[in-house]
Amino acid sequence: MRIDSHRCVEESSPWILNVPIDRLTRSVQASNNRFSTSILESIRHFTKKDVNSLDVYLNAPAYTKQIQTLDLGNFTHIDLAYIDMVRDQYLRDVPEKYWNFVAEIYAKRLSLSPDEISGFIRSSRELTSRTKLIVNTTNGIRSKSEFNGGISVVFSRHENEPLPFEKSLNGQLSRPSSEASAEIVRLTVVKETDVKNLCRELIHQAAELILHDIQIQTTYIYTSKLHYRLYRQFGVEPASIKSLGARDVLITLKRSDMDHLYELTYA
Repeated sequence: MRIDSHRCVEESSPWILNVPIDRLTRSVQASNNRFSTSILESIRHFTKKDVNSLDVYLNAPAYTKQIQTLDLGNFTHIDLAYIDMVRDQYLRDVPEKYWNFVAEIYAKRLSLSPDEISGFIRSSRELTSRTKLIVNTTNGIRSKSEFNGGISVVFSRHENEPLPFEKSLNGQLSRPSSEASAEIVRLTVVKETDVKNLCRELIHQAAELILHDIQIQTTYIYTSKLHYRLYRQFGVEPASIKSLGARDVLITLKRSDMDHLYELTYA
């Protein structure tokens, strides 16, 4: 992924939640994020007269981030736990639009029934408060360009916060009750894009989100066998994989596996 450094850090606009620049600078200095050095250099080009806040997703509680690349378009990160606090209705509508976008594609590619589609969308809404979403568009999220693809991560701190695969399987499979876990879900890319490289970058950014959370020890991917072949192309060797009927599998990745996945998908 080639990052356009001029847009890696952008002036804030009315549709995002703002982070004060002095707080952001301290967060960048304390962060081990691989973009930290370039971000800090970019911040130094701004003054408080020019901008009072920046939208960068770091360990500080910023809720949106945009990364503009030269070869794969625009990536927008949204922490959906705070979506109701976002002022701009366009951005607030992005999750619902993305769930419907994914549902339409899954219905065609996986021959899902209407009940499965409605259940899919309902589950996505119910898990909003624990979901972080990444969407890709050709231009910025506010442009009229359609989704090229996206991915999301659902987090769980304990057994009383079920992951999507647990809800889908009605408790047929379980995980350690005291273990903080995550699940990668809703990976979708349209066929008109650079499918392999966009999938690789979306998976890489999702892995980065998970690895930023030091409590997460296990990550699950409940996916189709078609998608599993895609993960295998990137060298994924799960701690375990369980076949669930003719169509689906459950992949289990330990933290060391996620580290490996992060490195394998880095371009």
